[in-house]
Amino acid sequence: MQEKFYHEKQKLQLCGLASVNNLLQGQLYTAKTMNDLANQLPKVENTFFNFHSSFFKIGNYSADLLTTALEQKGKRVLYFDKRKLENLQTIVQENEVVGLLIHNFKKGLIKDTNHWFPILQKNQLWYNLDSKLKEYICLGNFDKLIDFLKKELQNLSMFIVLDDINLNVNANKQNEHSAQDPNKQQVHIQQEQIVDRKEYSDNDNLIQQKQQQQEQNQEQLQEFQQKQQEQQQEFKQQQQESQESLVQQQQEKLDLLKQMDNQDLKDSNQQTNN
Repeated sequence: MQEKFYHEKQKLQLCGLASVNNLLQGQLYTAKTMNDLANQLPKVENTFFNFHSSFFKIGNYSADLLTTALEQKGKRVLYFDKRKLENLQTIVQENEVVGLLIHNFKKGLIKDTNHWFPILQKNQLWYNLDSKLKEYICLGNFDKLIDFLKKELQNLSMFIVLDDINLNVNANKQNEHSAQDPNKQQVHIQQEQIVDRKEYSDNDNLIQQKQQQQEQNQEQLQEFQQKQQEQQQEFKQQQQESQESLVQQQQEKLDLLKQMDNQDLKDSNQQTNN
C-alpha cells in the first residue's frame, strides 16, 4: 500500500517554508508566522537587513530560521558533515530520524541558486518531498538514499531532523554502554554538541555570505545593464543629430544650387533682351 504524505508545493521563494511543513507533515507554519519568527532571531550586525529572510519577505530563509522552526515543534536538528556520509547509517539506526533537511547551492554564470528540500523517512523507506515536484518520490531504502545524495553531494548541505521525544531513550542506551566513566561520556556529548553547533553556524554564515555576494552581483549586473542602456540611448541620439545635420547640409546645398540656377537664368534673359 502506497504511503500518503502531506506534500506542500513551493510558492515564490518559500521552499524553506514548504520543507519545514513537509517534514512536520502539516501546515504548521505560514509565510506570516515564519516571517514573524525571522524577526525574533538575532539580525546580522551593522546592517538593516534581516538575513534570516529576504528583504521583501518572500522567503529565501536561512538555515538558522528553519532549524529554529523545527525545534519549536518538538524536533531536534543537527548539522551533518557530508564528508562523513558513511556515518549516516549509524545515526539512522540509533535514533528516530524524521528525515533530512537539505540545502542545494549551485553557482551560476549570472545568478546563484539556493534551494531547500526535505527527504522524509517512514518505515525504513525514504521519500523526496521537494516542493518543486508535482508528486513526491519514493527513493527506496537507505542504499538508494545514499545513491541519490552522492549524485550532487558537492552542492549539498545536510541537516538531520530527529524526534526529540526519543532522545532520552537513546541517551539512556549510551549511558549504559559507558556506565564505567559517566563523566567522560558527558564531556564527549558536550563536545559533539559544540562541534555540531560550530559546523552548523559556519555553514549558515557561508550561506549568508553567498547570498550577500549574489545580491552584490545582481546589483552590479543591473548597474552594467543600465549603463549599457544609457550608452545606447546616447549613441542613438548622436546618430539622430548627425542624420539631422547631414539632411540640413544637403538642403543648404540644394538651396544654393537653386539660387545659382535662378541667377544663371536671370543673366541669360538679360543677355537675350540686350
